Amino acid sequence: MKTKTITTYKFEELNKEIQDKLIEKYINNFEVYDDWYEFIFENIEDSIKEKTGLEIEGKNLSFYFNRGCNIYFNSSEVVKALQNKYNHIEDFYLPDKFGLFSNYLGGGLNGGLCSSDYDVNRIEFEEFDEEDTLEEVIYNKNNEKIKEQIEEDLNKIQEILKKGFIDLWDEYNSYFTEDYARDSLINNEEEFDSEGNRV
Repeated sequence: MKTKTITTYKFEELNKEIQDKLIEKYINNFEVYDDWYEFIFENIEDSIKEKTGLEIEGKNLSFYFNRGCNIYFNSSEVVKALQNKYNHIEDFYLPDKFGLFSNYLGGGLNGGLCSSDYDVNRIEFEEFDEEDTLEEVIYNKNNEKIKEQIEEDLNKIQEILKKGFIDLWDEYNSYFTEDYARDSLINNEEEFDSEGNRV
């Protein structure tokens, strides 16, 4: 039996050619962590609450960017939040998914994202008991104001989702950069032989 002694190197001690190969290998084999997007979802949730007063949990958000770009909430979550904020809403028709959608990444990331369509005239309010009274007139005028406020809220949500999607896109892609790979290889404090093989 023979015992061999080899010299080991930290990543930063290897020559540039070997470093470049290790960086390329790292990028090609990297898999993002399951929860990498959670802090962005939390930021979206906080922004929606701050700018609209609506409470919609970020964990209910869905997104993907593969062949198309999509970021959306299930509409029932949005309707429930609207009903909690505005007392007299019975129902509001929205598409099943409320957010931003596209079929491709062409035209720039923002250029490909289109907002969900909706119609505030499809809001159903609770029936007013007495007809042809001053109270009913006031009730109906208030409901018209609520429709305007809801439209503002929904537009704000879509703007927040647009920013959130860009943040998600940037964060995801940051894991596949040379800088991220280099930092990870340095911080992991692994050791290599002169050919760049881990030891």
